[in-house]
Amino acid sequence: MDNQQVDLKRFDVHGDVRRFPKGLFEVVHIGGLSIGRATYDPGWRWSEHVGPSVGATRCPVEHIGFVLTGAAAVAFDDGHVVTLRAGELFHIPPVPHDSWVVGDEPYVSLHLLGASHYATADAPSTDDRDAHCFVCGWANSKSLGVAFERDAHGGSRARYVARSEHNGWPGLLHGGVLFALLDDAAGWAARFTGRPCVTSRASIRFRQPVATESALSIGADVRPRGRVLSARATASRVDDGSLVAELDALLFPRPS
Repeated sequence: MDNQQVDLKRFDVHGDVRRFPKGLFEVVHIGGLSIGRATYDPGWRWSEHVGPSVGATRCPVEHIGFVLTGAAAVAFDDGHVVTLRAGELFHIPPVPHDSWVVGDEPYVSLHLLGASHYATADAPSTDDRDAHCFVCGWANSKSLGVAFERDAHGGSRARYVARSEHNGWPGLLHGGVLFALLDDAAGWAARFTGRPCVTSRASIRFRQPVATESALSIGADVRPRGRVLSARATASRVDDGSLVAELDALLFPRPS
């Protein structure tokens, strides 16, 4: 596409439509992003109308979005319930949760993160193997809280915002955190191919320091190399796309 060409798409024309009782979820791929639109009727509930089709009782997907109309509740297993209302931006962490429409008005929201695998069997696993992971664990209070998704090429992708508690030098992200993010990205890319692995060896190259509150795009892909996998993972700034770190690794099948 020409750099000066504007790409225009519509949910009702170009969308990938996922239908379920009392609602639907439309996904459009544009500008390298997957944007979703949720439309749920009164009485819709995730655990009743979406979960059975994907073999789950709770939604494991991380969401960032904006409520256009109506209201919906988000409920976690610890009893915490939050109501999302029209005009509000929301971030729901990758912690298993249920959700339902509140009131008699249809609920409509836009989803800027998590749309690719919402309401699909490809959603990230929430089993106990992942619950306490330092990078992606949803039951670990010290976790980096990163949720990986399969990208269009079968690799992994995620976003992470550098936090002050992860600094090395004041105001700069610790290099060990970057290594952990890229190593986990490689591991998830392997899992998305159906081959859970552990890292045998890895090397990282840091291209530039990362300031606190910088948003990073994390991604990885793997390729077979005999009985093992080779992986390449990268971290880039979201604002300008510049590369901040890259990792090359060799992965072995995870011991059973």
